[in-house]
Amino acid sequence: MTRRLAGLQLAVLIATYLPAHAGLRDQFADTLYAPAVISVVAEYHGDTGGLSAVGRGKLLKARQTLIDFVASLQAESKDPFVYLEQDLRKKYPKRGDLFAGEFDGERILSIRVFDYEVGHGGRTLGFRYVTTEAAEGTVCEYQRSVVLNDRAGRWRIRKFGEFDSPVRE
Repeated sequence: MTRRLAGLQLAVLIATYLPAHAGLRDQFADTLYAPAVISVVAEYHGDTGGLSAVGRGKLLKARQTLIDFVASLQAESKDPFVYLEQDLRKKYPKRGDLFAGEFDGERILSIRVFDYEVGHGGRTLGFRYVTTEAAEGTVCEYQRSVVLNDRAGRWRIRKFGEFDSPVRE
């Protein structure tokens, strides 16, 4: 009886200790390798407090489209072309062409929007953003811009570049 009780106690101890220990290891790695924000860019576009709830929603939805697009470039299971207007799909028929034509690194590590511009009554949005990219063991940041069009409530990327004023034609 004592052996059976001791064996049961050992099994309970192992069942509770090992998963908790494994979780600590993952939490440690997450903490060790997590980026730390030291400061933020203070060059924000105007007063975002003046935006309506609809305007804020549009900006955040367009921003998410940009993030999803960048993430899809590196995920073989995702299609980055669903985020592009037809002209860009024609310009870049293959994923590799698109990545090589618009990005400099081998892998995009992060993206951060730091400015925006609204055009055409809110149907067009331009973002200025920074990507952190890794290539051949070197990590670099690049300032970029993109213009997105609202197509029946779905944002599509119309063009890349033109950092000074992305929305103007």
